[in-house]
Amino acid sequence: DDFADGPLSDGVDSVSWLPTVVGAKDIEDPKITKEGAEFLPLFPLGGIVYTPNSEHVLNIFEPRYRQMYTDILMNGSKRFVVSMSHPTESGRFAQMGVLFELEELKEVSEQTEDQIKYICNHKVTG
Repeated sequence: DDFADGPLSDGVDSVSWLPTVVGAKDIEDPKITKEGAEFLPLFPLGGIVYTPNSEHVLNIFEPRYRQMYTDILMNGSKRFVVSMSHPTESGRFAQMGVLFELEELKEVSEQTEDQIKYICNHKVTG
């Protein structure tokens, strides 16, 4: 087995998980938000482990992520957090994630009959 000694060698128990966000209240409450904190979108991705300074291509097709990309392009940040999503518990994410920075975006909706909106190159910066 290729994963016997890897970072996920203990399966789902290898990861520290946050409590579920299902039913959670809005966290943009100034009383509980640290001064200077920045809110970034979350892009949960299955059981993939990303490492800093690696590069990745994502095909963006789901409506919520199409909107997320429109938002990060409009606000100029071009950054978002990628965290592993729990394989069996909806709304639960890994405690640690990585910061993806958009390096290149190609609009491909016409070529794909709107099945895929963007093909994006990213670099993991943190």
